[in-house]
Formats: sequence, structure tokens, C-alpha cells
Amino acid sequence: MTPAEVIEKALRQHFELRLKPSAIEQAQRGHPLHLSGAEAEDAARIAVDALAGAGLVAVSADLREALKLCGRLIACHSRDWGQDASDATLWAILCGWECEEHHIHDDICGGSGALRQVADRFGWDEAHVERIRRLRRAVAALPEEKADA
Repeated sequence: MTPAEVIEKALRQHFELRLKPSAIEQAQRGHPLHLSGAEAEDAARIAVDALAGAGLVAVSADLREALKLCGRLIACHSRDWGQDASDATLWAILCGWECEEHHIHDDICGGSGALRQVADRFGWDEAHVERIRRLRRAVAALPEEKADA
């Protein structure tokens, strides 16, 4: 698929769930959609996520290295990253509070329990938790740097 087709498919799936049929018909006839600021931000995020998911957006090697290095430094530090909301947010995005293994979650791995506990401790609403999950997925999905052959 071309980048334009990837974006169109992702936006169509997103907006078909949220728009009235008449608005979809108007858009199909070439009339512009009038989006709120939040809807436009959602559309931009969806487009970038779709391109990244299709492997059509490259992340610079320096940015990938910086994020991975920050995650390793945080993970190896003795600090309790769950005592302060800012620290907890950094840990959540760079390392992740939730189990990221593909298995049936139990009491040993904790599943999503740790993120829920942190969210409750700092009064994070569901929108904030979902934003953190989205950002964590983006960092976790960064490919490891390929070693030169």
C-alpha cells in the first residue's frame, strides 16, 4: 500500500465509528470535514501511527538510541520510580509498568496491575493512562539498532 492509502484506510476506520453517515457521504463527495482541534490531533496521531505500523515512517537512529539509552539508565538506577508522579510517568513511557510478555498474565507478572496502582496513587484519569500506554507502545515498538555486518 502507498502511504496515502495507509493513511486513508486508518482514518476511514477511525472516523466511520464517530461520524454521522451524512458527514461521511459529504466527505466522499469531496466536501471537507470540519474537525475540532482534538479531532484534528487524533487524525494526525492516527496517520502517523498507521504509517509507523506499516513501516513507512523511519525513526532516526539517534532518536531511537536516545530513547533506548534513557530506558536502560532508568531501569538500572536504584531510585524508586513510583514515588513521584513525574518519575512514574518517565518509567511508564521508557520502561513500562505493565507486563509486555505475550502470555496469560498472573500474579507473578502482574499484568496491568502495577500501572493501575500507580495511576490510582497519583490520581491519573483513564485518558492519561491511555496516553501513557500509547507512548509506551511507541517506545517499545522502536526497532533495536541493527549491528553493522
